Amino acid sequence: MRDMVTKRRQRGHAGEKNGNSRLTDEQVRVIRQRRATGHRLAAIAADFGISEKHASRLAHGLDRVAAGGPITLSRAHKPYERKAS
Repeated sequence: MRDMVTKRRQRGHAGEKNGNSRLTDEQVRVIRQRRATGHRLAAIAADFGISEKHASRLAHGLDRVAAGGPITLSRAHKPYERKAS
């Protein structure tokens, strides 16, 4: 551990503790809640001043996992449903 610190290889701050963070954990939870209730990513992204890609990564839990809130699965991750024939 001491070696890691002396060579400056330790991880930086994550989430809202990171000085470059633009969103608070509460805002991330709101984004996830809105996406879970069916709001479009474009509208969410515009309201928070972020890109659609960033809004998508937040909603799907690929970024800021520790912030909490409902994680929305993308279509690719939803289970396959067979059509009745």
